[in-house]
Amino acid sequence: MGPDLTKYGVARDFYIPIPKQGSTDFASTADWTPAAGDVKVSKDGGADANIATLPSAVASTAGLWKVSLSNTELTAKAVSVRIMDAATKAVMDDALRILTFGDPNAQYPYDFSLPNYALAAITYGSVTGTATTTTLQDSSLTVADVDFYKGRILLPLTGALRGLGSKINGYTTGVLTFDAMTRAMAASDKYAIC
Repeated sequence: MGPDLTKYGVARDFYIPIPKQGSTDFASTADWTPAAGDVKVSKDGGADANIATLPSAVASTAGLWKVSLSNTELTAKAVSVRIMDAATKAVMDDALRILTFGDPNAQYPYDFSLPNYALAAITYGSVTGTATTTTLQDSSLTVADVDFYKGRILLPLTGALRGLGSKINGYTTGVLTFDAMTRAMAASDKYAIC
């Protein structure tokens, strides 16, 4: 089975069946009580950490378990959740693979939950410095050509201005100038240039 796709940095529940050790059946609460160390999370291949919230059985369906991941646990391009019962094995080793979207730091920067008008984006970024109603600073904008983005549309993806487009009138490294918006974007607000 391929990886799950989820929004970067947004807590989410995943529902998976977990096979019982030495059986063709799925495990229920009578078979397994998750304990600290049984479920580990790795972000972008980094060091394993105990999951913040241990899995719990879904009462309405035998053999289905809820694995809850926090905002912090989902701040990576690729997240691996490994189930490895540490005691006398009650369940088989299993894994949940997750890829993220919707953030410049995600595996897929594009936010698939946005409407179709954002599909034409050529780059994504976030406000890293001062912003006004007509300018923003983003240290990830490193193109050296003056006015490189001029004539494009700035499209806020998060915050109070989400979805409000503005024409870009000028660009110097790290700074966009655009038609006035109703307010300034906030620090860390995400945007697309279309």
